Amino acid sequence: MKLPLSDINAQNAMMHDGKSSEADVQGQVDGWVKAHQQVFDGWIKEALAAQK
Repeated sequence: MKLPLSDINAQNAMMHDGKSSEADVQGQVDGWVKAHQQVFDGWIKEALAAQK
């Protein structure tokens, strides 16, 4: 699995700006997954196939 560096930088900036509580980070994760649902679903599919 690979995350785009720009997405990592954006999340780091949010944390640096004080949005670093557990709830903040969970919201950031949920937002990223929603915006990249097909990528996320592909990772899940690959993980499930790998465990067989």
